[in-house]
Amino acid sequence: MKEHEYYYNDYSILEDPDNTVIAIDLETTGLEPSKDKICYVSMCAREGQGYVFSWPMQDGSLAFLMNPKYKKVFHHAKFDMAFLEKEGYVINNWTDTQIMAYHYDNRNSGRGSGLKVLASSYLDKDEPTAFKDLFPKRQNKGKTIMDVPVELVIPYAGDDAIHTYELWWYLEEAIGNNKNILDGITLDLKCSKVIKEIQRNGCKINTTKLLSMQQDCNNKMVECDRILGKWVPEGTNMNSTKQMQDLLFQQWKLPIVDFTDKGGFAVDDAALEILQKRHSAISFIRERRFYKKLHSTYLGPFAEYTREDGFVYGSLNQTATITGRLSSSNPNLQNIPVKHEMGQEFRNCWVSRFPGGRLVVADHSQIEMRVMAHFSEDTELIRAIKAGEDLHTATAKNIFGVKEPTKEQRGIAKTINFGVIYGMGTRKLAISLGISTKEADKYLKAFFRCYYGVAEYMQSQQEYAKDEGCVHTLLDRQLNIHTYDYSGTRAVNYPIQGSAAEILKVGMVNVYNHLHSNQNKYKSKMILQVHDELVLDCPPVETSLADEIEGLMLAGLPKLKVPLAVNVKVVESWGEGKD
Repeated sequence: MKEHEYYYNDYSILEDPDNTVIAIDLETTGLEPSKDKICYVSMCAREGQGYVFSWPMQDGSLAFLMNPKYKKVFHHAKFDMAFLEKEGYVINNWTDTQIMAYHYDNRNSGRGSGLKVLASSYLDKDEPTAFKDLFPKRQNKGKTIMDVPVELVIPYAGDDAIHTYELWWYLEEAIGNNKNILDGITLDLKCSKVIKEIQRNGCKINTTKLLSMQQDCNNKMVECDRILGKWVPEGTNMNSTKQMQDLLFQQWKLPIVDFTDKGGFAVDDAALEILQKRHSAISFIRERRFYKKLHSTYLGPFAEYTREDGFVYGSLNQTATITGRLSSSNPNLQNIPVKHEMGQEFRNCWVSRFPGGRLVVADHSQIEMRVMAHFSEDTELIRAIKAGEDLHTATAKNIFGVKEPTKEQRGIAKTINFGVIYGMGTRKLAISLGISTKEADKYLKAFFRCYYGVAEYMQSQQEYAKDEGCVHTLLDRQLNIHTYDYSGTRAVNYPIQGSAAEILKVGMVNVYNHLHSNQNKYKSKMILQVHDELVLDCPPVETSLADEIEGLMLAGLPKLKVPLAVNVKVVESWGEGKD
């Protein structure tokens, strides 16, 4: 294997006319472009050659970033481009090896999509040097790349550029002219621009309300502990998985709902939700967990997230889920339980930055059920959607044979509707609803008698996945499935979630293009994308954007066998956007 060559502050790489494909990587003081700074820039335009430059570089040396003649290759492009754009560079003709690798094989998301992981996996490189390895053992806390001697920075940064360049060539050859993969990459590259702007815009927070909620949350935890004292033995650590397993399954003799990845008995919130009707204490355990998580994950450390100007700048991740759905971090906004009163109240901390401004919240209505109807071609499901019926009410009517279902019957139907999509079987349904397996089986059979097209689709999908090792989304993205693990319920769930993700991404790009089109001069900003929601922050004179959002979010999609619907609300705070 050819040894790598490194050059420091050698600008000859930019003077060679043959170097039309250049991989670029940045070393920075931190991960946030709004407050951190560039320290080094590394480049590669030939195999095995890494050029490292201290920042700032010579005037005019980065002009090629704005020249379409050059193909600029990044890994995790929205990170590097955000820093470069802050310095005034408008970058065109670029690509992202992280996104390329993700679409080449979505299973990479399970192993991690970082450059060092992929270089080791695809390029057969020895495990590349990690940042922490640049320091003596356990002495990297609070340190940045500026604390590293330059003689160690040069090979470290140079290798990042070399691996990005070589990974691009590998993926270019591997992907070739595969249209499905190329189309998926194109959509995600467009989406990356939108996400970069969402992260830069940030969200305005009502900090006074936030501080008040911290105190309320502490009080709620104390109250839960007092109530749980009636059932839980003194000294029990409810944060200990082992002690919770003993309490639930040994002392209280509750049924085992699920297993962890390591084979233990599941005691996470999903398991507790199913067990809730089996013991009076479970609801209070869930409440306590909720308040603890709300405080420890959001309210408590929010000073870390909220800047002096009252803004939070979170992250959206494109390659962290197998299905293609975006994930959220720093803070993770996707796990806030919107059904919980305090979770709803927490969302109300998100407000407009504009005096008298409003938030426009656009939420796809029952998108996964609509995608299921499209794929399964189930006649009854299609009929109910086209008739504008509430799908949970429609299912309840069919299962229970009534004209006007009760609230409880609708709740059972809702559990079944979503349970089928996520692969809930008879046993889990029985435990979740607190009924016998015989009754749960009766409900599921009634569901599939009504929606027999769904049953046929589920069977055919599982057979296809087993034969082909993959499934496909609405836009024909191929989702590879681990045959040893994922040939069952995921064969149904993946294309539904993956298609919903594509629909959201197309809508995000459309709204972004509309806000940036030449004929418009909007001050409104896209600030959030969580699950099936898109949130804009608008000055008062621009709230009429709400009238255009539904059309924008549905434009350019393939014609489905059922209509899609977007609920749009103009509200003072994010939580008001949820019914």
